[in-house]
Amino acid sequence: MNSKKHLAVLLICLVVTLAAFAHEGMEHVMGTVTQVSAESITVKTTKGVLVTVALAADTQFMKDKVAIKIADVKMGDRVVIEAKKDPKDATKLVAHMVMIGQMDDKTHHQPHN
Repeated sequence: MNSKKHLAVLLICLVVTLAAFAHEGMEHVMGTVTQVSAESITVKTTKGVLVTVALAADTQFMKDKVAIKIADVKMGDRVVIEAKKDPKDATKLVAHMVMIGQMDDKTHHQPHN
């Protein structure tokens, strides 16, 4: 293999490794918003289960790749929420990012549905 091909293979391996670490420990909740408040979002998952995810001061909100605010999240919105278990309460999920809109299968990993 020539050096350019070696470099390309190494770069691909690096990107895949970084992507895996970026999602380490994250759970994904995918479904429709049934309740929203300043403290939490409740989602009816694609399997019909209600899941409540707590919001933190640093939770990010996105719609069509544009940052939005919690006030822009409405009941009926389709969402994918990246969340981690609360270190103080393993039964509680805390949102890292809330993404609103049409999501395809490439947007999420291991959905909590």
